[in-house]
Amino acid sequence: MLDYDGEVVSDLSALHHVADWRTLDSVTWCVLVERLPYYQGAVRARAVAEASEERAEVQKSAGSIGGDAMLQQLANEGWLERK
Repeated sequence: MLDYDGEVVSDLSALHHVADWRTLDSVTWCVLVERLPYYQGAVRARAVAEASEERAEVQKSAGSIGGDAMLQQLANEGWLERK
């Protein structure tokens, strides 16, 4: 969440009507920020965009080395157990 500081400030303002996040006590701040990904705001939009980019990279990598080779590589790295 630390990389999302602009999005967090924006969502706290838009979704929770917090004019100045520095006025919140630490517990309240943590509770509000922890919930931000569940709302249709800037934090969620950025997280979805980043996940989509990562998924595209994985699919591109998987396609470039072939499905069987990718499965073997995952098994070799301990991510997949073949029976």
